[in-house]
Amino acid sequence: MLKKFGIVSLANFISVVMVFIFQAVATRFLTPNDYGIFSKWLVTIGYLELSLALGLDSSLLNFSKKNISPSFNVSRNFIVYFFISVILFLFILPFKSSFIYLLGLLVTVISLAVRSSLRAYFQYYEKFNIYSILLISKSLPILIGFLLPFFYLKNLSVNEAIIIYSSGTVISLIFVFIIYIKNERIKKVRLNKVWDVEYFKFGIKSILGKVISLLLYALDIYIISFLLDNKSVAYYYVAVGLSKVTWFIADSAGNILYPKFIKSKDNNPLEVLNNSSLLIEIVLLFNILSLIVFALLGNILLSIIYESSYILAYKTVLILIIGGQGMVYYKIMSRFLASRNRWKEIYLSLIVAIIINIILNFILIPIWGIEGAALASMVSYWLCGYIISYKSGFNFWGVFTFKLLRTNIKKILFIKSCR
Repeated sequence: MLKKFGIVSLANFISVVMVFIFQAVATRFLTPNDYGIFSKWLVTIGYLELSLALGLDSSLLNFSKKNISPSFNVSRNFIVYFFISVILFLFILPFKSSFIYLLGLLVTVISLAVRSSLRAYFQYYEKFNIYSILLISKSLPILIGFLLPFFYLKNLSVNEAIIIYSSGTVISLIFVFIIYIKNERIKKVRLNKVWDVEYFKFGIKSILGKVISLLLYALDIYIISFLLDNKSVAYYYVAVGLSKVTWFIADSAGNILYPKFIKSKDNNPLEVLNNSSLLIEIVLLFNILSLIVFALLGNILLSIIYESSYILAYKTVLILIIGGQGMVYYKIMSRFLASRNRWKEIYLSLIVAIIINIILNFILIPIWGIEGAALASMVSYWLCGYIISYKSGFNFWGVFTFKLLRTNIKKILFIKSCR
């Protein structure tokens, strides 16, 4: 498991670094005000992707364990997304003044939704080498697109940035689709077999949790936009992006553990939960190291990589790195609960955290600006992590002893000494 974890973590890290570079380049070619507008567009993409995807990637994973071919579910999802894209395209046609903005949203969201189903196929079969390639390929075309202005030394408009980003997602989807058809034939699906109520019901339950969780992340952006200005949105969005560099390990852990949770027949798989604890300990250690490194070098990094005014995000990044560990518990324990079809605990942890986040945002942002928003997130993230750990029967405080990590290190050292 640790080998797979290392492979996926490396791929996630490379992907996060590419996103980080993309953000840095974008801040050079967009004014802080325009980057604030573009940031809200990106946040909206994340929200719409989850909503319009209908959680069918999760349904694909869950229903494939019931002797239904994963490739059948991929084809089923394709048909659903085709109908959604046609309906939405007809809907946005009358909006001439904002057509590029809306078309960019539609193209990007549908491309990402289809891509998530293809990725889930390889996740189910635990082909994490291919899965890792797919992770990297998501950001690479977008990054290349944003590097092109360097050759022309020109500034970008918001619409040009949208076109580059949406084009990159289409190219990425084509690449993933080519890999898929080399591994699997496209299954023909009769329309009457597409509309399985239980399949969609599971997806909606899954997506509701994801939509609420994204709301927890996105609320800050929209409230900052309401209370402050687009520049503040830009600075906060950069801070969020930097702080999430530490999340790639948690995402890797969740992606590896989820198929194991699903395939586990035991109602209380102690071994899998122990593996969860080990991976959370690894993420905690990495977060501590990241906090120390950014505290020492953060000002230098911000001044070198971004436009000079983005140094205002320094304290905000530090606060968000501290808060991020709280959501590590959510990212892993929510997958465990989802595999057991236990959604109430997931919704409860998120809803409580969102309510606290909203209240604290409106109290702290007028006092401390974007740093107040970061403090609100930090408190809500940790609260969310604590609640979902408690509901999962997971020892929230146990990871701070690093017991399992120390045990595994001792085993590795012992084996090496014996050799």
